[in-house]
Amino acid sequence: MMQHQILCIRSAFKKYAVEKTKLKKPGKMIGEIDMLIASTALAHEMVLVTRNTKHFQRIENLQLENWIDEEPTT
Repeated sequence: MMQHQILCIRSAFKKYAVEKTKLKKPGKMIGEIDMLIASTALAHEMVLVTRNTKHFQRIENLQLENWIDEEPTT
């Protein structure tokens, strides 16, 4: 059975502001909710599992995994 953890987003807001500023300057913004998701992963030093890796690659130091499109390793 999978364990679930509820993450506090309070610690993500500083990361959110920093990352939003970085993306806004060169015109590479992503959606507000996606920014919050990415910032939460950064704040908690977690890997973000998403199929939309191209979208989230705009955020520096964000660890991404795509469980859908990755080739299985043997």
